[in-house]
Amino acid sequence: MEKEQPPSWFVNNINYPFQKKSINVPSDLDNKDCNIVYLYYSSDSASSSKSKKKTMIMVHGGSAHAYWWGHIAPFLLNEFNIVSIHLGGMGESDHREKYDMKDTYAKEILAVADAEFSDSLPLLVAHSFGGYCCTTAIADNPRRFSGLILVDSGIRGANQAPMDYGAKNVATVGRPHKIYPDEQSILKKFRMVPDDPKTNLYIKDYYAKHAIRKVQDGYVWRFDPNRSTLGKIYTYRDVIKAVRRGVKIAVVYGEKSSLWQGRFDMSSHAEKSNEMASAPTETKMLKWLKSVLQPGGTPFIPIAEAGHHIHVDQPIALTSVLRSLSLDGGYFYKKPSNLYNDAAILNPTVKTILITGAGSGIGRAWTKGFINDGYTVTAADINKNSLNSLMMELDSPKLFTIKCDVSKAKDVQDMVENAYRIMGNRLDVLFNNAGVSYNTRIEDSETGQFEQHIAIHLFACVNGMKAAIPIMRRQKFGRIINTVSRGAEGGGRRNGGYAAAKAGMWAVTRAAAHEVADTDILINMIFPGPTNTPIWGRDMPNLQDPEATYPCAKKLANFAIDGPTGKIYTPFMPNNGVYRMFDERRDGLDQMILRRRERSSSKM
Repeated sequence: MEKEQPPSWFVNNINYPFQKKSINVPSDLDNKDCNIVYLYYSSDSASSSKSKKKTMIMVHGGSAHAYWWGHIAPFLLNEFNIVSIHLGGMGESDHREKYDMKDTYAKEILAVADAEFSDSLPLLVAHSFGGYCCTTAIADNPRRFSGLILVDSGIRGANQAPMDYGAKNVATVGRPHKIYPDEQSILKKFRMVPDDPKTNLYIKDYYAKHAIRKVQDGYVWRFDPNRSTLGKIYTYRDVIKAVRRGVKIAVVYGEKSSLWQGRFDMSSHAEKSNEMASAPTETKMLKWLKSVLQPGGTPFIPIAEAGHHIHVDQPIALTSVLRSLSLDGGYFYKKPSNLYNDAAILNPTVKTILITGAGSGIGRAWTKGFINDGYTVTAADINKNSLNSLMMELDSPKLFTIKCDVSKAKDVQDMVENAYRIMGNRLDVLFNNAGVSYNTRIEDSETGQFEQHIAIHLFACVNGMKAAIPIMRRQKFGRIINTVSRGAEGGGRRNGGYAAAKAGMWAVTRAAAHEVADTDILINMIFPGPTNTPIWGRDMPNLQDPEATYPCAKKLANFAIDGPTGKIYTPFMPNNGVYRMFDERRDGLDQMILRRRERSSSKM
């Protein structure tokens, strides 16, 4: 039978110029560096990773190599600069003594991302085993990447036994590869598992040639037989973590892939049938993955007439799907709508912040601090003149202002919704900071004065959270910080209304923190301490300047997922640490939050 000749597009793509680069990546498992080799593709004449194009990292499957993507990457260079990695122990990268999903493979992906794309958020595209590695990497670093496209990556669900990747090959640990006397004899042994392709064999031949290396007495496979020390893989946990952190994921799979039809034993790595099924069926694995990902909008895209190795069976169809998912305005790169100006289009790592009481004092200092650090801020205050002077002082396109009377629920609702829109349909952080103090004894207070304290502090805080939490739930991320006072503990002479309002804020903050504990929304408090602000009615030079409180505010705005919630932080504690108001140990909130988070994870 005459051998199939490769088409011109394939020949052109595999001969497209690239740069071969490498980086040393250490592992805590053996305290040794491992040289990780990768291929850098770009259509720019300078082949520079500093191009303004989008960026992509492509990761191969088990026992494979970076050239798995060599005939597809050039198709995507109009939109992307691309890196294709040889994972440790595979392809042209060095071997390790021990392997681990997080400490070796995910670390290698992050190291390459930082080396080549330090100023951008690369999109991860990963086949099979590479999908496990990338899921771990992005789950732990959700704001480091634009998202993840899983290409026929069979992730076992929480309702299945974990995949034991090394079960079949445990007897090979420490055993060197067989040496074949010549190139032809080893290439004849090359097989792709599962669904060894029967068409487009020129692609399979291309893979085979890059899967071997010459040694003194002949040829051996490049992959490390010791990789089976990896053991059991619990990637489903990282899928759940990624979902909770708002990671965008797309799933592309072969309609006739053995992985999704139960015809491949994930433990023994053996096919139950050598033939592709005639009709697709959904296994436990696919059903579980859909149950977790589809509620968040994840697309599941089957490729017709493709088995596990879609790159070989249907390379053009796979390329078309990757293009459609990664276009500007597509699933991974949807632009914000209803923008008032270009300043609202930001790198996802830069947060958008709404601050009440921003016209003066502490709120004004925080606004200045966040603007100077590159954040986009909406400053809200009842005093329009104060906001105008703030705009003139900072003169920043990243600053927006809203006049708002926080004692009115409708004003607060409108404030939050407007801030969300003008900052590009994104609200990452809300500071409920507005406040007043009347310095009046309860018996001497005017009618409505005590109630106004409650409205400006407590009700404004409640209404702000009520408006912001649904937005943060939709975007799967949010931080809320409420300004409280130590005065809540002792009341203080002529301070009853203020103390009662702040005590109420403490209680409602901890209640709300419990209510959203199953999400990546953290609700904390800041106790700024005695500060020289207009709330005193006179200059208090012996007190700290408002700017001294900014590092603590910035810390709270940047807490990571599953970070502290329902707590008070203050600049008066070392490292802007925790201050315990009342006796938090008695209400059992910490234990309730942990139980709620555990239940949320188990349901997924």
